[in-house]
Amino acid sequence: MRRLLIVSILVLSMVLPGGAALAESPASCVGLGISDHAQWGEMPETVMEVKSFLEPFGLNLGAFVSRFAQRHEGTHVPGCEQAAEDIIGELIGS
Repeated sequence: MRRLLIVSILVLSMVLPGGAALAESPASCVGLGISDHAQWGEMPETVMEVKSFLEPFGLNLGAFVSRFAQRHEGTHVPGCEQAAEDIIGELIGS
């Protein structure tokens, strides 16, 4: 039941109009990223891409998402895209 509720909320957030344009400046990069990648099937693909990139370094997706949710760059591109690169760099130690 809980999983269904979470999935329903995510689906609604992806299909409702407005997206990042309605987000206030303190919106987190997770919110901006979900909004900008809201095309059907794109968000799971993006999540799997990040996950598959982190796995060879022994890192899990949760470590990335936790840090990404705390960033408030104001825009998805270039702000949050750069933040994602910075976080991945910090996590893999480069």
